[in-house]
Amino acid sequence: MSQVRRTGYDVAGSGEPLVVLYGWMRSRHDWPPAFLAALQRRFTVIRISARGLDDTRVSCSGLTMVDLAEDCFAAMDAEGVATAAVFGQSMGGITAQVMAWSAPARVRALVLASTVGPRPSGVRLPISRRPRRWATGTSRAELANGRANASFGTGAVEGPGAKFHVAYAHLNAMLGHVEADAPAAIQAPCLVLHGEHDRVIAPRMGSRLAEQIPGADYREVAGGGHDLVGDRPDLVAALIIRHSDEVAAMPARA
Repeated sequence: MSQVRRTGYDVAGSGEPLVVLYGWMRSRHDWPPAFLAALQRRFTVIRISARGLDDTRVSCSGLTMVDLAEDCFAAMDAEGVATAAVFGQSMGGITAQVMAWSAPARVRALVLASTVGPRPSGVRLPISRRPRRWATGTSRAELANGRANASFGTGAVEGPGAKFHVAYAHLNAMLGHVEADAPAAIQAPCLVLHGEHDRVIAPRMGSRLAEQIPGADYREVAGGGHDLVGDRPDLVAALIIRHSDEVAAMPARA
């Protein structure tokens, strides 16, 4: 494990680099093993925990989505990675968007799942007094799966854990992300995925995001909830790989 500036990350696999970013208060340790195993056969996977989670120790005061994107670039720099494919789910998808529009040369392909564009009104936060049922937008299949870390504050897997002030700072950063025209500036070939049963971010919001990103493809996943990777790990991994292969076959950008 490496630690760089304000974020913690792990690297595994072989092949072209792929940055993977989970959602609000989800750790890099929370990805389903089958999902990671499929990706690591095709990519060098860089799993990043947002600052404040796991083994990171930096203050989140005044945190913005641009800060989180810059943290990801810092991790890439530390690994000598100039450009990478990026997959982001939920809040991680917002970070991925900021990476793509702020530094187009560094993001060669983009896959966004269960996420929304700037000014994310209408998001139903997945908070519950019953932590193991935090994911109000997931399908019954994912809830029944009962993964050990499927709880609010999964950043507590290591280190100081997911404190309330970290959750608040991350929420503030997400809801304060107001660059309304930013999706139109994304140049990377983009695939937008959304679960048909997502009750945190409605599928229409994912579809709207795809319409805002030039040339983006949109796919609604039958039976999927908000934690789309938790619901359909094999399918999402296969779609990421296929999208990357399709991008590799495209003519080089000028």
